[in-house]
Amino acid sequence: SIAIAFNNIQQQHSTTSFATSTVTSFSTMTTTSPTMTESTPTYLTKEEAAALDDEEFFKAYKEGRIQRREDAWTEENFEEQMEQHPLFMKKQPTKDDFQNNIHLQAMQDMFHELTPLERAEHHKSHGNDNYKKAQKHKKNKNTKAEKKYLREAVHVYTEGLREMCGDDKMESVLLSNRAMCHLLLNNNRSAFKDCSLATKYNPDNVKAYFRAAKACFNMAQCDESIVWCDRALSKDPTNLEATELRAKAAKKKATLEKEKRKREVMLRKKKQQQEKVKEAIKVREIRTCALEDNARLNDFAASKLNEDVNESDDEEEEKVVASLLPSGQHGPVLKDDELYWPVLLLYPEHSQSDFIQEFSESDTLKDHLNIMFPMSPSPSVPWDKENAYKAENMCVYFEVTGKDNVQTKQLVPINLDTPLCYILQDKDFCVFGDVVMLFAVVQGSSYQEAFLSNHTIRKIPASTPAHFK
Repeated sequence: SIAIAFNNIQQQHSTTSFATSTVTSFSTMTTTSPTMTESTPTYLTKEEAAALDDEEFFKAYKEGRIQRREDAWTEENFEEQMEQHPLFMKKQPTKDDFQNNIHLQAMQDMFHELTPLERAEHHKSHGNDNYKKAQKHKKNKNTKAEKKYLREAVHVYTEGLREMCGDDKMESVLLSNRAMCHLLLNNNRSAFKDCSLATKYNPDNVKAYFRAAKACFNMAQCDESIVWCDRALSKDPTNLEATELRAKAAKKKATLEKEKRKREVMLRKKKQQQEKVKEAIKVREIRTCALEDNARLNDFAASKLNEDVNESDDEEEEKVVASLLPSGQHGPVLKDDELYWPVLLLYPEHSQSDFIQEFSESDTLKDHLNIMFPMSPSPSVPWDKENAYKAENMCVYFEVTGKDNVQTKQLVPINLDTPLCYILQDKDFCVFGDVVMLFAVVQGSSYQEAFLSNHTIRKIPASTPAHFK
């Protein structure tokens, strides 16, 4: 910004030829030593030297009548000195440079002597330069550099707004330009806010109306986009961009409304299906509870949720609810008057699990375990290093749920030939969060002994059917 300010000051004072003449003359000064006489030279005073024109000055210098300053540039250091001078710097100065370089400090003081409007104008020019650089990198498909310069442009336009120059048109342009960069960075909400404010400063800023419409279109707010397009066209009826965007917004609006109607139909069907499932569960007298009613299971589901959910960079985050169901899976469904349940089979010895999405209520555990753990010389799963998990060797339990919906550390061994519907109809069984949870261990293993030592086995009355051991 300082360099731009200085350049503009140069143009205002018509001194554009000074730097060129200085460089040319300096070359002569550094390559030609002053003609010195054997006698002590007589130097001109500062007042006498200041009164000379350029030609007389350099003639006097060659004759040795101008005393060279101790800190004057030499052939050995002139390149280094030029790099430290604001006129010839090739790199953007840092904060340390401003603290240690008197030339930069002087130019900074000159910049602050400008009016707020002049400083805002310089910030606008600097922001425009960064925007142009971003577009150049966009053509070269250098996304990283493009975003870097767009963010820099946003920063510079913001600096211009902080000048509070008091010129409504300048404020409107700075806001509108910043909105353009926000659009390219997909910051649509910020872009819309800038454009909305820009039109208040300058109601004739057509670009601000159009960019507001573009931001609304990107956020799928088609009605708002059409309104802003109409405002732009009321100011400039021949604006082709606004005309095309309005047509796109109208088309997108029709598409979104069609999709919305489809979703509503699907939701109605889904709700009707859910009501049928609830009725079927009620008729079968199966006990169900919400996941929130069991603190231990709810904490377990929440911990799994925290592992799966990533941070969202969108402006509106979707509300996510803890669930025992894997992502994208659903609860029980009713097909041909038969319930199909999601079953979570836990293997506590190895902290592993299997999820069966649709377990028919007429299927037995043996039906599924024979497929999952067949008798074979090699392990069915990678974590079964000892090849111990086979359908014929496994014991399956469910945990008793008390009247207060809390699991009681009591286990009920299940007969593997028992259909799932009979397990679910047991008075001590409860389905939490639409998922059937069962525990499986290897019969006769040391782990089974340790597992059972932490639980008690429910006593089964003699009248109980042979569904449970």
